[in-house]
Amino acid sequence: MSGSLRTLAALTEAERTLAMERFSLLRPALEEGVSQTEVAHLHRLPLRTIQRWMNHYRKHGLVGLARQGRTDRGSRRGLPADLVHLTTPIMAAISFLSILSKWLLISKSL
Repeated sequence: MSGSLRTLAALTEAERTLAMERFSLLRPALEEGVSQTEVAHLHRLPLRTIQRWMNHYRKHGLVGLARQGRTDRGSRRGLPADLVHLTTPIMAAISFLSILSKWLLISKSL
């Protein structure tokens, strides 16, 4: 998530809509005493997601329920090239061993 939250007015219409949808899911837990577990179960969402949304709402209000952009957007997030170079032989060996173990299992059953 980005380090700074925008104001509600700075959100796009889609972001405001998403924030309101999330708020409407959380409302029973916020106003009616329904447990977060029940809210998660009712909407088939992971409990951790509901907990995270509640935390964001309590800290930042509706703006906290909008999807935040990634700070590393547009940059590569993979392994550095020198590590890829080092891991390629290891992955090839693992692949070979996997194929070999499957062949051994099949040949034993014949």
